[in-house]
Amino acid sequence: MIKQLFQKIFKFYIESSLHVSVAVLSLLIVGEVSQFKIETSFNFKLLVFLASITGYNFVKYATVAKLHHRSLTTSLKVIQVFSLIAFLFFVYTLTQVNKDVIIGLGGVAMLTLLYAVPVFSAKNLRSYGGLKIYMVAFCWSGMVTLLPIIASNSVACCDFIPRIILHFFQVFVLVMALIIPFDIRDLNYDKESLKTIPQILGVTKAKNIAGVLVVFVWVIQVLNFGFYNAYAEIILAILGFLMIYLMPKKPSKYYCSFWIEALPIFYLGLKFFFEFVV
Repeated sequence: MIKQLFQKIFKFYIESSLHVSVAVLSLLIVGEVSQFKIETSFNFKLLVFLASITGYNFVKYATVAKLHHRSLTTSLKVIQVFSLIAFLFFVYTLTQVNKDVIIGLGGVAMLTLLYAVPVFSAKNLRSYGGLKIYMVAFCWSGMVTLLPIIASNSVACCDFIPRIILHFFQVFVLVMALIIPFDIRDLNYDKESLKTIPQILGVTKAKNIAGVLVVFVWVIQVLNFGFYNAYAEIILAILGFLMIYLMPKKPSKYYCSFWIEALPIFYLGLKFFFEFVV
């Protein structure tokens, strides 16, 4: 009984996008605490968390709900209700942040909408071959690097701007590396028109690229802050590299959606360990 309850809670945690939203929030806190030494309000962090839940669930379930609204499973209906509640709280938190944050977040929201819905043409942006990985990485990077700078009213001085650019690129390549295992997992289900990296280059080369990208996260950290401030990144790179290369041909149900997605959360734990414990 307890085991079944735990399984249901865990399944909801993954499928409701709570896990991926915690990962987004983790990268945001990494940037604030370790990279930029800035502080944003609780309301801003809550806004980013709720925006991630709303955005991901919209992309994942909007089409499904539209086509099968009369035959939705109970679990999907629960996720719909949860997503609606998250959206309502998201709207409220918009009133608690400054106008510039709302404008910046609006840009990310527009990209998310165009990614999932064919607004201006017969196809959404996801349908254009090879675009998916860059759009997702760009949205994550903007959410966790640019929005906190705007929210904290940090002065973008000459010395600060290169650090922002490097950290944006660091998050960008990390997210790209984390997306590739998902594309490998979905290789037999994705349409050929998506032109994902595994579809174009094959699984082995896709793993090589993901491995290089996750190691590059450490290289960028060294360039930005020096070798002695990159201990967390080298551990993250090693762990990510191993997880990508040891990924089985037929991964378990939660190999990507939990373990791969948990790497940003583990990254936050490492940063706190080296910042405040060691």
